[in-house]
Amino acid sequence: MMERAYFVVCLALGRLLRSGRYSKAWIACQDGVLVLPCLAGKTLATLLEDPLLEESVRKRAIERAVVALGDFHHLGLTHGDAMAENVLVDLEAGVARWFDFETIHDSSRVLAWRRADDVRALLVTCLVRTSPEKFAETLQLILDVHEDEGVTRHLATSFNPVFQRSLTFHLAQAALSFQCFREIARLLRERRIHVANELSERATRPERAGAAASEGECRRGRGAKPLGKR
Repeated sequence: MMERAYFVVCLALGRLLRSGRYSKAWIACQDGVLVLPCLAGKTLATLLEDPLLEESVRKRAIERAVVALGDFHHLGLTHGDAMAENVLVDLEAGVARWFDFETIHDSSRVLAWRRADDVRALLVTCLVRTSPEKFAETLQLILDVHEDEGVTRHLATSFNPVFQRSLTFHLAQAALSFQCFREIARLLRERRIHVANELSERATRPERAGAAASEGECRRGRGAKPLGKR
């Protein structure tokens, strides 16, 4: 099992290197072992636990982590254990780098579910380090940066207490209280409703514009005077 995991990890990292999104200096291979050099920055978890961290810096750190996770997802890859503890954020350079790749998603799961599980892991491990009054703002930030309605849909299902219970692995990532679990479910529900309303509004906007134009033409037609008459 470890050989297969190692093989998949190597393939994933190889695709990342070929994509040009990561420097080749980041990953070296020595005697068949992947070596990550010492990198600048701190883990996102460490940054979020700093009580003196400014709010603008907190948001920027989370945003960088989500952008880096999106790089994996755009390549058709997923992380498998995308916790705030597993991403280094270099605030000065404005970049984030994920590590700890040994956990692999079940390949029989659809890609949207695997992506959603990555976002779920990042979300909950950020929220357990976030004050309750900033829950909604943090959730919105993560989903706005990632911006994938399929992921949001799977996330909403994973936080539905009727259909889903936290797995042991999920609890090991972040032991959420039931109250916190329900609050995340509520926020996701509200977001999905908001997105659905926005899509409906966009769909009906051209129809309303067309109807308004037709009505304007009719009014102009009724108000026009026949030629030759004053």
